[in-house]
Amino acid sequence: MEGCGILMNTVKTKYKVKKLTKGDVVFAAIVLTVMILFAASYIFMFFWVVMNSFRVVANYNADPMAMFNFEGVTFSNLFDNYKTVFDYTVQYTAVIGGKRQHVTIGLIDMFGNSLMQIVIAVGCGLIFPPAVGYVISKYNFKGKRIIELAVVMTMCIPTIGTTASVISFYDKLGIMNTWWTVLLSHSGGLGFGVLLYGNYFGAIPKEYIESAKLDGAGNFRAYLSIMLPQALPILTAQGILTLISNWNDYMTSFLYLRYNPTVAYGINALSNQYSNAYPVVFAALFMTSAVTLILFACFNKKIMRSMSAGGVKG
Repeated sequence: MEGCGILMNTVKTKYKVKKLTKGDVVFAAIVLTVMILFAASYIFMFFWVVMNSFRVVANYNADPMAMFNFEGVTFSNLFDNYKTVFDYTVQYTAVIGGKRQHVTIGLIDMFGNSLMQIVIAVGCGLIFPPAVGYVISKYNFKGKRIIELAVVMTMCIPTIGTTASVISFYDKLGIMNTWWTVLLSHSGGLGFGVLLYGNYFGAIPKEYIESAKLDGAGNFRAYLSIMLPQALPILTAQGILTLISNWNDYMTSFLYLRYNPTVAYGINALSNQYSNAYPVVFAALFMTSAVTLILFACFNKKIMRSMSAGGVKG
């Protein structure tokens, strides 16, 4: 009993809670107030967009801030703006079979193109960065430091600075306006994902690998069956984040996939065409943003936990 008392006193001493000063309380109150106002502004803007997406164009132009004024809106035309978005098409000229042809593509096909881009991007993101991060964290070899520097450098160089050279490279390969551009763009295995996985795998004891090798597993088998499943939380979070970023990705379609326009490209074209009919644009924005909002609302805790797991070593 005496030993237990000594142990409890030691724990209380080690984990003694620091009392908050008045300055700490004031600082916390200010930060909390700022964050609440910041969140409230985003909620208000989103609600304003949703409400105005149902309004008649003439009514909106008369008073944009009167989001509860639905004059001219009836049950029969309540969703007219959304119907306009679904019926919207993008026209472009493509070279098919050596001949220039005019092609028309609708929003449903754009959804399909966005899903195709997401599948390629998420697939590459779940294959290459974990493998590179694992090798860097668990193996010592010549050139390892160079690879680590290359990973950091790719994050420092602005993407727009390499656009011209990338377009020229893809054009010489003859893969412009094909899905091969998306595949090559996401198969580099560098960037933030490598640092995240490298830090996570580095915190896992090497005894796991040694035990697998004693059972006859090779290096690849140990990685695939032992190490990779342990990174499932980070894989899930990275997959969701990659999905969201590619769903909203306009530049890839604009630069490399002119023959396969995505939803983001279509929404941009629609906003240019309906620049004087903002309720239609708001309807399109709500339709596309709803996907990412639902995903983040469902998986935000998993994403935050996974990012913390990748950033804590020990």
